[in-house]
Amino acid sequence: MTARRYRLDDPAAHRLARMSNSGLRAQKLIETFKCVGLLVVIMLVAAGPAGAGPYEEGLAAYQHQDYMAALEIWQPLAEQGNGQAQHHLGLMYAHGTGVPHDKAAAHMWFTLAAKHGFETARSARDVLVRQMTHGQIEEATLMTREWMAEHRR
Repeated sequence: MTARRYRLDDPAAHRLARMSNSGLRAQKLIETFKCVGLLVVIMLVAAGPAGAGPYEEGLAAYQHQDYMAALEIWQPLAEQGNGQAQHHLGLMYAHGTGVPHDKAAAHMWFTLAAKHGFETARSARDVLVRQMTHGQIEEATLMTREWMAEHRR
């Protein structure tokens, strides 16, 4: 198949030239959008996840099994009344993950988190109570009362 030759005064040649020019403009526009899109992606990745704060940093450390870092981040948050951090400290003490296994401390943190409406903390505490002695429950109750007296707002 041979290419058709157009004369300069041929209307088909003018239509073809207009289509070629609009095609080039569209291609340039697409390339510009790709560059802008790439720039936006780079900026979002550099900024980190939306809403990422100290709790999320602790969660990331915990998920990477850096339990000391998670504890260092969550402990102050828990003491400031952050229910999520309290719940996770309860889990750490209940399982002895990065901290000594301490049922009384786990009970205290679960109780505090439950007071903030974390039903999973309440459920975890209820399961834990079935594994505790009467003395451990009394110790946990006393720890919780003391903590609440110290941290009243």
